[in-house]
Amino acid sequence: MAHSRKGPLAYYRPNGYIIDHLVYYRPSNILPSISKIFERSMFKQITIFIEHKVSQYLCGFRKGYNTQHALLRLMDKLNRSIDKKEKIGIAMMDLSKAFDCMSHDLIIAKLNAYGFDKCSLKLIYSSYLNGRTQRIKINSEFSTWKDIINGVPQGSVVGPLLFNIFINDLFLFVEKSDICNFADDNTLSVVDISVEHILSSLESDIEILQKWFLDNGMMLNENKCQFMIIESSKNIRNETAELKIQNKTIVESAKGKLLGITIDKNLTMKEHIKNICKQAGNKLNALARIAKFLDDDKRKLLMNSFVISQFNYCPIIWMYCQRQSNNLINRIHERALRIAYNDYTTTFNTLLDKNGSVMIHQKNTHALALEIFKTRNNLNPTFMKSIFCPIQHNYKTRNQSIAYPIPRTVTYGLESFGYKANEIWNSLPKEIQTANSVKKIKNLLLKNKLKLCSCNLCKVYIADLGYLESV
Repeated sequence: MAHSRKGPLAYYRPNGYIIDHLVYYRPSNILPSISKIFERSMFKQITIFIEHKVSQYLCGFRKGYNTQHALLRLMDKLNRSIDKKEKIGIAMMDLSKAFDCMSHDLIIAKLNAYGFDKCSLKLIYSSYLNGRTQRIKINSEFSTWKDIINGVPQGSVVGPLLFNIFINDLFLFVEKSDICNFADDNTLSVVDISVEHILSSLESDIEILQKWFLDNGMMLNENKCQFMIIESSKNIRNETAELKIQNKTIVESAKGKLLGITIDKNLTMKEHIKNICKQAGNKLNALARIAKFLDDDKRKLLMNSFVISQFNYCPIIWMYCQRQSNNLINRIHERALRIAYNDYTTTFNTLLDKNGSVMIHQKNTHALALEIFKTRNNLNPTFMKSIFCPIQHNYKTRNQSIAYPIPRTVTYGLESFGYKANEIWNSLPKEIQTANSVKKIKNLLLKNKLKLCSCNLCKVYIADLGYLESV
């Protein structure tokens, strides 16, 4: 058994002596390869049996689901609500050591409730969960062996699936809020025109969730809880809202971090883009210092691996940002290409052609087109169809367009990814719309380098004239 941080309590000191403060350890099982082959077989059978019984909004540890899907659903709701002059309150909650707190007896009880037969339950309990032990090593000293009665093996194949089954009934208890879930991150959201009603609804459902956590042996990490009220920048409130969780009062924040994305209360994404540009800039500075010792191929490899990759996480969420933020991205991208090709004289567009690439925003529009394609071909979570809705007809047609409610505002309507999806998909050539695989549509988008978008970021701004279509 090897051990890493944040788990059972242990006394520790570098020289091996026991002292009077505690360091946390998390048990990490080193599982043999043969067990993972057996687990893979279990995983496939359990998934087939349970897939239609778990919530469609459960986004963690499932094939075809990722953090971007969970965030897309929430961000689309935020944009649509603000576009209709509504306010939306979100409470971001995180569980402490969720995987380590799952009671083995309760796991079996829930599997039984979902219809697993006695032979399956006996196999999972006796041969997979029960009978595991652990101990701690400090230098050459070992503790006594202790039975593990909670949690699933770290690094296992079936463990995350059992976690999904364990928390699935969480969705059945919430009454007034909507849950955005990914693994142990749960975000409640409530839409209303009144801040008082939002606070009342959130506090009511948080109380329900706290009872669920307590009944299921889990613990809410109050220090990581965040609360925001998101509304149009035209609405100015003099009072700061407060949300009560147990005996703790959480003051409304101007920004919050959800699944790695920093969201501000006006949805500008300015702070998030500033952060990723800072990270990319630091990597680029390091590359610039060693560039003269590398050939072109190595410089391009390092550029793509450490600099451009910073912009690959959930790009659709922040793609329709402010022009100032987009200019910052382009400056990082241009500098990276100049260092990679040791070219400080040609234009940005020439460097893009030399690299066979496109601007980050154009790359993101391709990513949005790909998500629409996957949604239309049932390769994405079911709830994505509510974001990219096909027009309903009473007759057969080859029309591939997407319907979206008529927006009221530019920022939260016309410039939102939900509305732009219609424009982007309808601008695609039929060859791409009718592609029969994800690989093919990726190749076609890359080959054609299509400029699919006509948002303000893609237009040229001229003083006294406004935004003009770029040539």
